Amino acid sequence: MKRWVVLLLSVLNFSTEASTLTLVTHGLNSDATSWVLDMCRGIHAYQATLGLKSDVYFVEYPRQSGVLREPQYLVQQITSTSTNADKNVVVAFDWSYYAKSPLGLGILPDYPTWQISPGVANFLFKSNALAAIAQPLALRNLHFIGHSRGGSLLSDVNDILGTNGFAVEHFTTLDPRAHPISSDVIPHVSNNVMFADNYYQTFDTIAYGDRLDGAFNRSPNLFDSFTSVPFGGTGFPTVSDGHRNIRVWYHRTISKLSLPGNDSIQALYRTWFTEEEKEGSLTGYFFEHCPYGYRPSEGYRSRRIKRPAIHLAYDPVAKQTTFSSRGDATGLYFLEYSTNLNQWITTNGLIFDGRPFSSSAALDLSVASSSFLRLRSSNPRF
Repeated sequence: MKRWVVLLLSVLNFSTEASTLTLVTHGLNSDATSWVLDMCRGIHAYQATLGLKSDVYFVEYPRQSGVLREPQYLVQQITSTSTNADKNVVVAFDWSYYAKSPLGLGILPDYPTWQISPGVANFLFKSNALAAIAQPLALRNLHFIGHSRGGSLLSDVNDILGTNGFAVEHFTTLDPRAHPISSDVIPHVSNNVMFADNYYQTFDTIAYGDRLDGAFNRSPNLFDSFTSVPFGGTGFPTVSDGHRNIRVWYHRTISKLSLPGNDSIQALYRTWFTEEEKEGSLTGYFFEHCPYGYRPSEGYRSRRIKRPAIHLAYDPVAKQTTFSSRGDATGLYFLEYSTNLNQWITTNGLIFDGRPFSSSAALDLSVASSSFLRLRSSNPRF
């Protein structure tokens, strides 16, 4: 009941420029102290170039003495850019104690991801989870980024959020992988995810990802070395660690990483991206803050929606709904079809961004004029 009270308050007090939470996490036998934290710092710097204030936090889900569903978290603030509670938040989430396998050998892990996900969701539902930020983080625009088993973990977190009525604005998976001999949740795109993008490789024979239905899928060539050939010369391009390189690929869409290697190797790195992707500047993390319409259509579940509006009428023949945005003129808008939109029809409020929607299927909104469709989200740049 308490969570639904929080939901109601979120609708009544909704900001048209809602702040974001970006959460990045790791996979098997890893932690958030190295590449995850580095990526979060890069996201912090990226947002700063856009004029957005954010701060980075390191959140550890340490070994618990009690039940996993009521965990205690260790929180450290890494940057101090702003004291505004509405600033963007970037979280490096460490679940390394529960992500490990015996002796670090990669065999059956101690804990499947479905046992850990309720604790991660608990952190998002918790008031005052971060210093000076009283509201639950789940009320923000959510962008989750998970590498390997982290994609499995966050898939289940998305499901839990959806069950409790929360939308996930953006879900990014990097070589998503359930442990093959555990009961890990299979990585997937939940119904409450608004946009999903998946980056994966199949160069490695053991640690590799796969396509996700409902996501924009991209499988880059991750050449980072050449085969050795006798008497000098350059051999065939090879990949030495594709599972690592896929997250490095994504990191290069955030920051211009300096990677080791001679001129030939540097040339290989440039082939990681297509000409249209401009060496990473127009793909990957770009889709979080890109101009309206730049997100790949394959990954859409619904458009970003942000402004309150009153539903006036629905024409099933024309497939049009009439809305009156509070303070704005009444207008006709098309609704984009999504399999999960019906679950957000409530009696509280509609969050709507005022732009036309394209529709591939009818959505029956012929409900009472006081009813609303509640989808939280939106970065004002999109």
